Amino acid sequence: HLKKLARERYALKNLRRGRPVL
Repeated sequence: HLKKLARERYALKNLRRGRPVL
């Protein structure tokens, strides 16, 4: 699903910034 993909990309982006994603 697109939502899942967007959520994974968002999580990766936050991981790079050092921010935890729930």
